[in-house]
Amino acid sequence: MTPETAAPLWETDAAVLPVVVATALAAIASVGLHGEVVCRLVAWGHGTKRSLRLVLPGCVLALLSTHFVQVFIFAIAHFAIEHMYGERVGRLSSAADGSLMESIYFSGVVFSTLGFGDIVPEGPLRLLVTVESIAGLMLIAWSATMTYSVLEREHTSRRERRRS
Repeated sequence: MTPETAAPLWETDAAVLPVVVATALAAIASVGLHGEVVCRLVAWGHGTKRSLRLVLPGCVLALLSTHFVQVFIFAIAHFAIEHMYGERVGRLSSAADGSLMESIYFSGVVFSTLGFGDIVPEGPLRLLVTVESIAGLMLIAWSATMTYSVLEREHTSRRERRRS
């Protein structure tokens, strides 16, 4: 007797493939955007005579704006998948009204890993939500690290200037 081989998930459940594609695209776009913004911020703040009072708020506002755009990217993915494929890909719980604003709210809660629990994903859509929460956690940590690096570099350069 030969053991049966399980068919890949995308062959048994065709609704998974669009969710996987949307998840990959949203994650790549979010990480790529974040990397580009961080590189530009490092170039902007590095080796200049700009005041810390300008550099730090500028970095924080740029990173915060980037996170809003990332939330919007994932919200568009939620909204598009749910409206293009309907119940086959799962849905957000009945507490959600299916609007873009509801998707943005839900995406913000997931991205920040806040997790109120008032809206719950069902079906294959849970993959997108899982990846979004992991990406959000990592990208927010990256932002915090970048902000700390800006502060540390500025304090180090000030100390060195005082010594000379």
